[in-house]
Amino acid sequence: MTARVTEHWRSPRVTIAAVSSVSPIRVLSAARNVGAEAATGDIVAYTDSDCVADPDWLTYLVAKMEAGYLAACGGPNFPPPEDNLIPAAVAVAPGGPTHVLISDEVAEHIAGCNMAFRRDVLQHSADLIRSIARPATMSDICWRFQDAGYTIGFSPAAIVWHFRRNTVAAYCAQQRGYGKAEALVYAKHPFRFNLFGQAKWLGPYLWRPLHLVAAVASPGHLFRGVRARAVSDPL
Repeated sequence: MTARVTEHWRSPRVTIAAVSSVSPIRVLSAARNVGAEAATGDIVAYTDSDCVADPDWLTYLVAKMEAGYLAACGGPNFPPPEDNLIPAAVAVAPGGPTHVLISDEVAEHIAGCNMAFRRDVLQHSADLIRSIARPATMSDICWRFQDAGYTIGFSPAAIVWHFRRNTVAAYCAQQRGYGKAEALVYAKHPFRFNLFGQAKWLGPYLWRPLHLVAAVASPGHLFRGVRARAVSDPL
């Protein structure tokens, strides 16, 4: 499907680079590495084939990077409205790709479907580009950037709409894949995991059931602050 769409929109301004069918690693991370090597601009931006980027996505992403001369930057990805019950349930299930913020403008983790890096940083940081070449999670890449002393920015206006899995079986397969990848990352970043093998984040994670309960229990209130945890004035 991706190949047919790209061929339809082929133009002199667009270069299509394909992962070789004989490549030993025909996964998303390998495709990202091919893109990084083929890129000629100052900034390399990534999204996924199951995403629809906002028309101003790159404008906001690049503007954020240029304003603070950031090495990397990401933005939010939202599931579009679904007509059927199962895709709608999967869209709000935990475990989806998301960001983790340390502050309003600095991220600890960004989703692979909405991220950008400075090309010179990728070129001069062999460990970073090798982490993209292997089937690792975005956790590995983000932690490597931070360990190297770089700051990952966040632009809330740089939006992509990200379609989730259509079936429960596909969702479960995705989560198993995430788990296997996290197990590989554990060996490289053991201090970033707890005793149960779960990643420890400095910032609050998006999925917080207790916050949802608090919001439902107080229907007449607005919530503000990081992840809307602070109660504001009632309406």
